[in-house]
Amino acid sequence: MRYVREIGAVAPSVGIRLIATPVHATAEIERVIRAFAQGPNGGLLVLPSPTAMNHRVQIIELAALHGLPAVYPYSFFTRSGGLISYSVNLAEQFRG
Repeated sequence: MRYVREIGAVAPSVGIRLIATPVHATAEIERVIRAFAQGPNGGLLVLPSPTAMNHRVQIIELAALHGLPAVYPYSFFTRSGGLISYSVNLAEQFRG
């Protein structure tokens, strides 16, 4: 995925170690979030994907449950209870 490649190229220059962990099933989401929460100084960057969109409530709740800071791809994640989002305004992209 392009995002992972670009983030991976920049991460070391800002002192971040990127651990790319694609998930595709509900059970994987819980396992991955729990694992990141157990490590020191962990955080979660949720990239835009159908899985993230479909399971956003579960992802947000698990991140909060485990005290894992998370950045989400769209503002509707924050409206669902997520910590912060960083992205374009989708509605503005389609204004005519």
